[in-house]
Amino acid sequence: MPFSPAQFLSNINAHDGLARPNRFEVVIPIPNAIGKADTGFLGKLVDAVRDPIGAIKDLGFFNQKQNDSNNVSNGATSRWLAFQCEQAELPGKTVMTIDQKVYGPSYKIPYKQQYNDITLNFLATNEFFERKLFEMWLNSMVSYETNNARFAKGPDGFMTDITIVQYDDIIKKIYSVKLIDAFPVGVAPMGLSWSEEGFHRVSVNFAYTKYQILYDSEYDLAGAASAIFGAAGAKLFSKTTRGVSNIASGPVNKIIGGVGRLIF
Repeated sequence: MPFSPAQFLSNINAHDGLARPNRFEVVIPIPNAIGKADTGFLGKLVDAVRDPIGAIKDLGFFNQKQNDSNNVSNGATSRWLAFQCEQAELPGKTVMTIDQKVYGPSYKIPYKQQYNDITLNFLATNEFFERKLFEMWLNSMVSYETNNARFAKGPDGFMTDITIVQYDDIIKKIYSVKLIDAFPVGVAPMGLSWSEEGFHRVSVNFAYTKYQILYDSEYDLAGAASAIFGAAGAKLFSKTTRGVSNIASGPVNKIIGGVGRLIF
């Protein structure tokens, strides 16, 4: 069949256009073990997050079940990291196989899934909060003094569930994954040079047990409102987000789409 540009564009438009890699968000709930390692530092970090945007305690922007558990805390710090995370990746997965032969040619049989580590890059501020935080996280896992590992789970555990969200061109979540029992396994070196005039980035590798795909397809009205109107706007829209996300088509969808394009 000959290539038809019109049919190609029609097919793309029928599926709401092409997805863009720059429409994403990463949510990292901070384990309590990090706060117990140095409460003074985390208190200073939270204050630094709150000062520019007012006394914000909880915008409802990261409304996740795992934030209600006993082993994660510091919602403002998680929000700070979400703003600073400039580069991420959706995780990969491979099915491991073994060769099997009864008679004739051999063939492969799958026997388990293998998950690949991911890398997150964060912009570094002049306080170097980002690097200090992840170094504290690593030290909470394996003490730099004794080089002994600590327990991974429990109230004082160092694991968390990281959520990575892909948005469309408006404010709709089109794909989300939750990395179960995630933790940093390395902070990359940061180069120094007199000839370099750019900005520092903190690159962190994360391991995890598995990931779960979240099929929510919600419009993040609370997130958009908080960016424009602050905490009051987030609270106003957070109550209506779930109802709007269940609407598949119709005039309300068009209104939301129009507002999203005006905002972004």
